[in-house]
Amino acid sequence: MLMSLGQGMIIPALPALGTEFGVSGAVAVQAITAQLVGRMVILMPAGGVIDRWGTKLPMVAGAALAVLSGLAAFFAPNFSVVLIAQFTWGMAASVWMLGREIAAFDMVSADQRGRQMSALMGIGSTGMAFGPAIGGVLTDVIGVRALFLVYAGTSSVVLAISTVSRNVV
Repeated sequence: MLMSLGQGMIIPALPALGTEFGVSGAVAVQAITAQLVGRMVILMPAGGVIDRWGTKLPMVAGAALAVLSGLAAFFAPNFSVVLIAQFTWGMAASVWMLGREIAAFDMVSADQRGRQMSALMGIGSTGMAFGPAIGGVLTDVIGVRALFLVYAGTSSVVLAISTVSRNVV
């Protein structure tokens, strides 16, 4: 759920993001496009990495890259850096989520896999559903740049869990 929050938190922050970096609303929306393109382009390579090295490496690497992407967006000197950071965050989240799903699939018996996968999808959807509400409040309270620190913080929690987990191989 924590990784999914990031995808939704940026949505209500888009007007403030445009103002912060002096770009139009239509350009600011490209932060979402960058996230989604990043998610798309990494899936095939991520599947190969998981097949070769297992799920833990992609989960740890994805969460670590998400932390760095959030920090890069926070310190971005211009909107181009924000777009690159969002693209990278999209890749990171996608790699982590694919690793999580394969790890969960491998941990449960065949007669439980459908329920396990629907639970994971439901948890992810919950994060995406609450992300805009949280992102809107946080943008008003702490500002759009600090919102990226929240990305980094939630990703840090996911990184810690992914790193210490013994069930993920």
